[in-house]
Amino acid sequence: MAFLVMYDIQDNDVRTSVFKYLKRIGCHNIQKSIFVGCASHQKYQDMRSSLKETLEVTGNTDSVIVVPLYEDTLSSMELYGREYDLQLLLGRKNTVFL
Repeated sequence: MAFLVMYDIQDNDVRTSVFKYLKRIGCHNIQKSIFVGCASHQKYQDMRSSLKETLEVTGNTDSVIVVPLYEDTLSSMELYGREYDLQLLLGRKNTVFL
């Protein structure tokens, strides 16, 4: 399952912790506070729970938005500026060396 995670977190330590967590679980940041990732349904649910728990500890003054991306949404997504190969980022493109 592919997904986007976007956050607005004021506290530097919490923001850094969320950033490192998302990188550790294999997400790719496409902007400073926007990540794209791909995970099994269970890992997706675990990530959502972990992010929710993190915000509950901070008093819910910040926000995290998690958006599942379905195939039709993913294929119609347009990115301008910095080049990204979404299929490669999501692990859907295989590299062949000849």
